[in-house]
Amino acid sequence: MPPGRQDPCPCGSGRKYKRCCGGHVKITAARPALAPSEIIAGNRDLLHAAILRFANRRGGPEWIQLAMDTYVDEWYDEMPRDEIQAMLPWALFHWPDDVSGLSMAELFRESDTRRLEPQLRAMLDAEIDAQFSIWEITDTTPGVGIQMKDRLTGVERFVSDTKASRDVRALEAMLARIVDYDGVFTFSGMFPMTLPPFSAEAVILEMKRACRVRTRPVSLVKLRHPERQLELLDRWRSMFDDAPAMPTMTNTDGDPMSFVSDRYDFDAVNKASIVSALLNIPGADTPPVDGDVREIVLTKPDSSSRKSVRVIVIAQIEFQAARMKVETNSIRRADAARGMIEAALGNPVRYRIREETSATAAMNPDVSPMRGSRAPDVAPTPDMQDAVRQFREQYMLDWLDESIPALGGLTPREAAADKRKHKALELLLRDVEYNENRLPISERFDVRRLRSTLGM
Repeated sequence: MPPGRQDPCPCGSGRKYKRCCGGHVKITAARPALAPSEIIAGNRDLLHAAILRFANRRGGPEWIQLAMDTYVDEWYDEMPRDEIQAMLPWALFHWPDDVSGLSMAELFRESDTRRLEPQLRAMLDAEIDAQFSIWEITDTTPGVGIQMKDRLTGVERFVSDTKASRDVRALEAMLARIVDYDGVFTFSGMFPMTLPPFSAEAVILEMKRACRVRTRPVSLVKLRHPERQLELLDRWRSMFDDAPAMPTMTNTDGDPMSFVSDRYDFDAVNKASIVSALLNIPGADTPPVDGDVREIVLTKPDSSSRKSVRVIVIAQIEFQAARMKVETNSIRRADAARGMIEAALGNPVRYRIREETSATAAMNPDVSPMRGSRAPDVAPTPDMQDAVRQFREQYMLDWLDESIPALGGLTPREAAADKRKHKALELLLRDVEYNENRLPISERFDVRRLRSTLGM
């Protein structure tokens, strides 16, 4: 039983408990227990620091610079800061010493490591047994971990990582080292950028050829060879140097899609005459609401081969009190609409400002607006989102009949009819699905429609 506040303090001071040790007792909030992966990460930092100190003693202060130079080779003028998370584990665990042929971690293990705590010695063995490989994400549990498959060796792992599990998506491929320490799998080095399925497959095939295998899993002995480890990093990095540009979104005229809003002011008493003059423009029409014209659309005949559409809307004019807003989906259409409006109206309206947002920026708020234009005041409108969604849907359906180099020049429809091309076609469909998964759910194209059409 703990002493009462008036009892003699059990420390033997002769003073009352309340005026001695009892006066210093504070109630503190219990700290949340660390997850096993967080404890491992802390111990890993201590271990890496110890190996690095050993490397500096053995190889001198120039050792780390030489490691960086070997890692970057002719790729960069200097070491990219975000690749330190890949370079340092490679240098410590995979870069062989010129004399012994062992890595610094292996040399460190052969030296006097009795001062290391038991858990760090066990972790050292686990780190030395790990290697970089290409890991495909099969599922994620945000805030917990990632289910992954090694595309070279075929093994599967659930990696405990609270942060990465929130940043990655299914079907992405990572270049990473995964360490098994006491049954808990964690990352210990990774390349900072992931690849989609199709690009990752190119590296997988190249590495399998380098390891002289086709269908069998790559053996750990071959994969862990120092030359293979550096080659894997080099090949992965090369995929980002020649990354293909995303297709430019265009409207039916072939113009780059950009949402343009031109604003005009006018005297409210002139509204009726302004509406009348605008309706005289060829192709102008309006849906009247309660006897008041709130919107006019400017159209033109459809010159494409799609017979189901007779006209194309090139501009939408919206009236708001004594203001008029003209919305189009390209700079060329905006300039054409402005010319028609000013020719029809003359002085009764006053041009105020143009706001422009590219289609990419409209769907991605993180992208800055185009130079020379004013940033939009609000998020993309439903009309903008619907226009982009319709474009993407049509693009996807047209893709089925496009010649694809990766399919030997066949279209996806033709490849679906040739069983020899099913593997390549499936890989392309996975790539499409990966890109769709990166979008908000409301904006995704259902890839099942492509699979159903192709009978895949």
